[in-house]
Amino acid sequence: EGQSKLFHSGARFLVAACGRRSGKTELAKRKGVQLSLAIPRSNGRFMFAAPTRGQAKEIFWEDLKALVPSEGVDTIYEGTCTIKLKNGNRIQVEGLDRPQRIEGSPLDWICVDECADVGETSFNRHIRPALDTVGRPGAAWLIGVPRGRGYFYKMFLKAQETANEDWEGYSWPSSDILPAEVINAAR
Repeated sequence: EGQSKLFHSGARFLVAACGRRSGKTELAKRKGVQLSLAIPRSNGRFMFAAPTRGQAKEIFWEDLKALVPSEGVDTIYEGTCTIKLKNGNRIQVEGLDRPQRIEGSPLDWICVDECADVGETSFNRHIRPALDTVGRPGAAWLIGVPRGRGYFYKMFLKAQETANEDWEGYSWPSSDILPAEVINAAR
C-alpha cells in the first residue's frame, strides 16, 4: 500500500525513509523512466543519483538501460551514463560526491538514493536550485534507510507536515515486503 501511494503521489518532493530491500529504489527506477518517456520536452533531464558516481552507476545504470523500451532510445552514452531518448529527454546517472555535476541545465526530476549519506547541503545548494526553473518546476524522490536524526530525518518530518503541500513522506518496514524467514535470519 505504501509503495502504491508513493508511486501515484502528485507531490513535488517525496521523501521515502524505508527499510533495506523494501523496494523503494526499484519503484524509483520505474517512476523515473515512466516520467522521462511521458513528459513531452525536447530537452528534459531526468536524473538518478547516489552519494558517489560509482555507487549511482552500480545501483541504477544496467537496470535503467533494461527498463527503457528500445523504441524510445535514441543513443546510449556508456561513458557518461546517459540515455538520450527519441523524445529529446535525457536520463542520467550521477554521483553527488561532487554535487556541482548536476548544475547548469534545468532538472525535471531526480531520485536521490541513499539520501542520508549525501552531503547535508547538497539538496538546498545544488539540487533544489536545478529543480526551481521558472515555468518548469522539477520534482524529487529522496529515498533512503532511516539513520538517526540527521538532516534526512528532518526532511522526512518536513514531508509529513500537512501544511506543506509540496512535500509528502512515506515509510514502510522491510517486513512489509520481505518474507519473514529473511527478516528473522537478519535478526
